[in-house]
Amino acid sequence: LAARSFKEAFQNRELLLDLQSLCEKGLQVFRSPKKEKGQLEGLSFVITGTLPESRENIKKTIKEKGGLVLSQISKKTDFLIEGENPGSKKQKAQELGLKILNWKDFLRMIH
Repeated sequence: LAARSFKEAFQNRELLLDLQSLCEKGLQVFRSPKKEKGQLEGLSFVITGTLPESRENIKKTIKEKGGLVLSQISKKTDFLIEGENPGSKKQKAQELGLKILNWKDFLRMIH
């Protein structure tokens, strides 16, 4: 209903002339950019071990690029990001046949 009203409003010549007048007086109208899918859209990651960046920064990067950060390895996990001293998560990832990324692999993936 709201979308139809909005569309009808912009088909109104008087309204368009009023908007044009306001723009000429300095009103600025911006279109919000379309949200593009991130390069990690639909992919899930688990982080293990010690990495060159903080986990919070890594998680933020993954989320900004459309990925999902999981806390535990499962069949739903796409990638394990492995740092030094990875622990039991690496073993479980290997058992499930998951792709394991080192830090350089991850950086190549996001750039």
